[in-house]
Amino acid sequence: YEEMNCDFVEAPPGGNYRGMVALRVIGESMQPYLHEGDIVYYSQAIRSGFNDYLNKRVIVMLKDGRAFIKILRRGFDYNKYTLQSINTPTLIENVELLWVAKVAFIKPKD
Repeated sequence: YEEMNCDFVEAPPGGNYRGMVALRVIGESMQPYLHEGDIVYYSQAIRSGFNDYLNKRVIVMLKDGRAFIKILRRGFDYNKYTLQSINTPTLIENVELLWVAKVAFIKPKD
């Protein structure tokens, strides 16, 4: 497994009361959609119904505690998923998810 491709950072001003969370992108696996240093915001993580997010770019928290911004694909086993990057062939295959969230907005690094 690769390391996380994001790191939790401080929420935007006033975002805490709305439940807004921010992540900083690490690495280049999601270019050109995301670039290293971009800040990605989300607010509503869901803990079930992950199939509604299949084939979409999402933020995921794995049961082992790692977080990623990836494209969500169906896994090989029941209730398991595969995570795909945009510009690398490497997959994180057949993992259990704790939660999934849609990207609310992106603040570019520059």
